[in-house]
Amino acid sequence: MATPTQTGPVMKKTLGLTGVTVNAMALIAPGAFLWMTYQLQSASTDASRASTAADMWTGIVAALVVAFLTAFAFAELARRYPEAGTGSAYYFAEKAFLDRPNPGHRRWARIAKFITGWAAHLFYWVYPGIMVAFMAVLVSYIAGQLGFNIPILGQILIAWGFAGLVGLIAMRGISGSTNASIVVNVIQLTALVVFSILAILFRVQNPLHVAPTGWYHATGASIVVPHRLAGLLFQSTIAILILVGFESSTALGSETINPKRDIPRGVLLSLAIQSLFAYLIEYFAANYALSDKLVSADGKLTASRRPAPPARRSATWPSS
Repeated sequence: MATPTQTGPVMKKTLGLTGVTVNAMALIAPGAFLWMTYQLQSASTDASRASTAADMWTGIVAALVVAFLTAFAFAELARRYPEAGTGSAYYFAEKAFLDRPNPGHRRWARIAKFITGWAAHLFYWVYPGIMVAFMAVLVSYIAGQLGFNIPILGQILIAWGFAGLVGLIAMRGISGSTNASIVVNVIQLTALVVFSILAILFRVQNPLHVAPTGWYHATGASIVVPHRLAGLLFQSTIAILILVGFESSTALGSETINPKRDIPRGVLLSLAIQSLFAYLIEYFAANYALSDKLVSADGKLTASRRPAPPARRSATWPSS
């Protein structure tokens, strides 16, 4: 008897460790989230209306600890269930109950899969919406600096255009997404390195003996030392938002040649590269060049009452 042959397109696995890692790195997107959350982090106050900005860098370190613990968990789940594929989070939630020896636990598998699946699904609806809206705002801001005022309808059309562009990249499959991720990562990391160098040079060229009251942190050591537990906790709750994305690489099992080996490594590598070599460096540089024009007692952004620096050279970073 003749064996039936499969017709139609067949998915070909092409991703190795590099492909998994760069896709996850692009989803973390350190450059985009720095510019969206930095003002919120600078203006954050606790219940007593005291500024928590002094613990911005240490708050990121605390958030990184939580993120790495999560990454280890996702890496182990991806290693144990490489067949999860695009199911990813809700597949893991279901298997966590189905693999239990007690039959009573298994009845919760379906509801766990439903809740986790819809929560993840809604998140990945909101996430791209935020990103295309951010691009529309960014284009409008740049146009405004050049003297062009883009109305709301124009901003909506720009957002639709970016959404269409992302859709075209997705239509090219995982190869198109990987190539786009490489470009995004190169642009982001290059921009962040340049920014960090400029911020540090700005501080070095305006030393404390020139402007003793111009800096929020008197020394670099003040940035990396915790000041208050409340400040660290407040900052870490904001910082955790800038670390999302690395877990998405667990959904690449269907496109990865060796998912059992490369997806766990990709999860940890993407978080390590983007956090250790992007966030910690760029946030140190940004805080190092942060002026003392931060937060008043009532939590509103305001100019400091301290004396202004000498007129020959400004010693204040653009106000947060």
